Amino acid sequence: EGIWAYLGVNDNGGFKAVENPWSWNYYAHLVFVDLPVGTGFSYNKLKPVDNIKTVASHFINFMTNFLRNFPYGLGSNPIYLAG
Repeated sequence: EGIWAYLGVNDNGGFKAVENPWSWNYYAHLVFVDLPVGTGFSYNKLKPVDNIKTVASHFINFMTNFLRNFPYGLGSNPIYLAG
């Protein structure tokens, strides 16, 4: 789950992964969403999105399905959106 380890040194001088209790992913999760569809790494085989109402509708559908399919307690935590 994310970056939870750092490199430590074992008894024979080699490196080993060590759990990092200060890692950010103990306190937060991060999801990147490319909107409108067809930008960034997303693709669209249909006509391009050309209005903000459609973009908003796509995002609401994404968030609804994301929280429904990958709950992991996310629904009870605060969500911060940035753009």
